[in-house]
Amino acid sequence: MRLLVVIGALLFASVAFADDAKTTADEKFEAASKLRDAGKTQEACAMFSEALALNPNAIGTILNVARCAEEEGKVATAIRYFSDARDRAREQNLTPQLAAAEEHLTKLIPRQSRRRLHRSERYRRRSGPDRGRGLGAGSRAV
Repeated sequence: MRLLVVIGALLFASVAFADDAKTTADEKFEAASKLRDAGKTQEACAMFSEALALNPNAIGTILNVARCAEEEGKVATAIRYFSDARDRAREQNLTPQLAAAEEHLTKLIPRQSRRRLHRSERYRRRSGPDRGRGLGAGSRAV
């Protein structure tokens, strides 16, 4: 009997803790939205990240963290978050969030491809087979 009471108390405590975390995440999200509206983007982004740590399933928060990454030039990170938000929105039939994620992904994915191309071009220029050698006869190993 005591075991059932202990298990019941633990379940109640974990549910209460989860509700508190969700409430805190919601409060942080609201505060972050107000900061963003006030033009305090860095503070808002930090607060959105805190909200996401408390509730990693909140699609609105994921979208805002993705926007922050996009604005900071972290293209790969933004793509990862927008893709996650898109997939979750599709599973839950959340059309506005799905549209927002897809809109950003449409813009970001070509940018990521160009960045990879530029990186590979730099590598090829720095470490090509003729690096540091003349182009005369015998300069290439065959």
